[in-house]
Amino acid sequence: MNKKVLKITFCGVMAAMAIALEKVTALPITNSIKITFYGLPLIVVGILYGFKIGFITGLVSGTVLQLTSPYGISVSSPFWALAPIMWGLVPGLVFKPLCKVNKYLAYGLAVFAASVAANLANTLAMYIDCLFVADSWYTTAAILLDWPGRIVTMLVTFIPYLLISFIVCDRLKKIYFFEDESNKPSDKCEEENKKIEVKGEETK
Repeated sequence: MNKKVLKITFCGVMAAMAIALEKVTALPITNSIKITFYGLPLIVVGILYGFKIGFITGLVSGTVLQLTSPYGISVSSPFWALAPIMWGLVPGLVFKPLCKVNKYLAYGLAVFAASVAANLANTLAMYIDCLFVADSWYTTAAILLDWPGRIVTMLVTFIPYLLISFIVCDRLKKIYFFEDESNKPSDKCEEENKKIEVKGEETK
């Protein structure tokens, strides 16, 4: 099985895992505060494969979550899909540049930035829901009052998010279809090198 097929399969599994974690393990505290770990598989994809694949995987997860939401489809549904996108997109943007400086710093900032982005995306979705959805669960006052609690929840879950992401990504990077090929010579370069070697042998 080639690496492209393995990549698609892996990302599909991670998207399905994110959906399952949100559906099964989310622990609601209030209407706007809950503890959930659905972002973990999306962070892993973003770190391992970059922001483009992270974005697509997050988009798939967010779309399926909204299509299967018990609250139905509304004008705010696209905004609720933003948080899963942030979980996949942001780590891919942050991790690779910082990894060249310090691996541990890269993991920490990638997970933290994704947490903040997802938190802000959910806050925006709540506000849109409050403004445009009839009989919304949310009010402007409730959103503002619960925001400090949501920030505390984000900071508390940041630690397990970071530890699990680091352990999983560090182990998976040792598997051959996750190896970084950026430093390997391209096929064109290899062909040119072979031509030079052949010419060298002919001149002897």
